Amino acid sequence: MTDALLALDNVAVRIRSAEILRDVSLTVRRGAAVGLVGETGSGKSMTCRLLTGTLAVVGGQLSRGTFQYRGEDAGRWSERQWRRYRGRRIALVPQSSQSALDPLMPVGAQVEETLREYRAPNIARRTRELLHAVQLDATAALLDLYPHQLSGGMRQRVMIALALAGDPELIIADEATTALDVTVQKSILELLEQLRQQRGMALLAVSHDLSVIEQLTTDVAIMYSGSIVESGPTGLILADPGHPYTRALIRSRPHMAEHRARLESIPGSPPSPEDRPSGCAFRTRCPSVFDKCSSAVPALTGIDTHAHFASCFLHDVVDASLDEVNRI
Repeated sequence: MTDALLALDNVAVRIRSAEILRDVSLTVRRGAAVGLVGETGSGKSMTCRLLTGTLAVVGGQLSRGTFQYRGEDAGRWSERQWRRYRGRRIALVPQSSQSALDPLMPVGAQVEETLREYRAPNIARRTRELLHAVQLDATAALLDLYPHQLSGGMRQRVMIALALAGDPELIIADEATTALDVTVQKSILELLEQLRQQRGMALLAVSHDLSVIEQLTTDVAIMYSGSIVESGPTGLILADPGHPYTRALIRSRPHMAEHRARLESIPGSPPSPEDRPSGCAFRTRCPSVFDKCSSAVPALTGIDTHAHFASCFLHDVVDASLDEVNRI
């Protein structure tokens, strides 16, 4: 695909003997907004590490499959090669601005330091431009403030400014609105969408929050136990999910229009990479499990004509009873 900025094809990542990611295929096209969704432990952060060339920090390595960026084999890049791309072409907005920013350095100095790393000209002017781009008033008073003196929303805007410093083609927003209140979260999401359109960047929004993904993306991949279990247009998947895990995530999502005494939850928890069940990894928590689920791993298969894929043997069965499923 000529418009593919990055593409993972049947990727597996190992840390020591454990396969953390397995058979992950994901494409982000130029200028696109793609979501990556899943519970804690589903493999989202490890995917971010792969895409930013930081697997070695946690002892991980690409053990199978291909990772291409702009047609190049990024899976084989050395750390020296990654330094040419990390931040300059692929930038990360991390989950916690409080821990990501240097508590001992004023925010203006942190932006300037990043620009020096990228050898940008007119650093003082460029610093003000970046802060204006993220809707912060770049006065001397703001530039001299330390991270703890900023609100959570302001810190997150500074993190976005740092991500923009290298003029990237792709921004990975890893839980970029976590711990922000609803009003601030909305403004940050609107800012990310505005910047994406203005600058022609691609965006990979990584989150456990379906509301964030619904607002920000046109396509989404659902991740469970280190694998993509469903992918396709965001609106289609949220309206007509094809995998039991996706349906369970949607049912556990609060809705203002619905009055429920309690939210539904998914029983159990995701398996650890060292102790995945045989067959489908979701089968121990799935209400539609049947005999075949324990003996084979379902492939990611097209289930309609709208580029909608799901890895389930019975993608069109919604919460069938065990007896009903086994008769199919």
